Amino acid sequence: MKLLLILSGLVSAGNLYLGVRFLLNVLGLLQTTKYGPGATAAFAILFLLLGGGGLYAAIWMGHVRIALLLSAGPWALALIGLVISALIGYYG
Repeated sequence: MKLLLILSGLVSAGNLYLGVRFLLNVLGLLQTTKYGPGATAAFAILFLLLGGGGLYAAIWMGHVRIALLLSAGPWALALIGLVISALIGYYG
């Protein structure tokens, strides 16, 4: 159980870090993104909300497995979005 708590905490902290970086890119304080402003804002919201939800579920509620699922959520949604984009995209 401690291993899952540490793992969910690390993934949630990484999500929050990425969310803050995307948010700073949206606000114009950091200019390291290669995506458009709409996609960057969507990534910022996604990573901040699910990363914060994962930390909240792990630390304050004690639901470590739910926290791990919440922490993996942005990565799963991004993967699904990439697959859909690859399937419906035109590359010719």
